Formats: sequence, C-alpha cells, structure tokens
Amino acid sequence: MSELLAYGIASITAKGFAYENWSFAVTAPTALELYHRFVAIIDRAWTEKNIYAVPEAAAKAGMEGKEKPRGMSQSWDYSYRDPNGFELLVHARWWDQSQAFSIRPDMHVMTAELKGETRLMYHEQRYEE
Repeated sequence: MSELLAYGIASITAKGFAYENWSFAVTAPTALELYHRFVAIIDRAWTEKNIYAVPEAAAKAGMEGKEKPRGMSQSWDYSYRDPNGFELLVHARWWDQSQAFSIRPDMHVMTAELKGETRLMYHEQRYEE
C-alpha cells in the first residue's frame, strides 16, 4: 500500500483505485482476500471496542449494503461477490440487553462469513459495553 501511495494513488476499493482526478479499474479482489482483511478489521474493532469501524470499512471497500436502524439497536449488513462466485458477508450489530428490573450492558457482535455453495469460513467477535 505504501508503494502505491508513493505513486499518488489516493484510495483503493473493491472496484478500483483513484489517482488524482482519474479512476482506474483493477482486477477485483477475491472474496477470500477481503475475508482475511475483514477478520483483521473485526479483531481490531473488538480490541478498540469500536463496532462502527466495521461498517465504515465495508462502505469504503465498495461493498453493497447499508445500516438497518431498529429502535434500541443498530445493524449493518454488507456483501461482496467476486468474479469466481464466492461471497463475503460482513455484519455488525448491537442491541440493548436490558430488561425490566435488570440493567445490562449493550451487546456488540461483528462477523465475516465467506460462502461458496456452503459456508466456508466464519469469524466472529463480540463484546459488552
């Protein structure tokens, strides 16, 4: 990445890269490559207790998806299908675990799932806050 930045490439996404005012298409990454990137992103988000880093990274990578707000919770679902037909699903969600007469911390869950015809790989991290 640092070598690319030395050439003035401002950003890299799943769909290409930008150089000054020009955009160039490049070979799309495989779902497996993105899966490994998101495992690292999820692990770092878990360490830093920052669930918002996961949907932010998915949006920056050009993945399809969006936020689904639901009252006392939030959920983000993103997906990416590579040219070989493999699919990466990235999910992040949090919800209030409290109930009547029981104040509990919010639960945060972040997952990355690589699928072909079946689930091939799955990674999850969760924390309470």
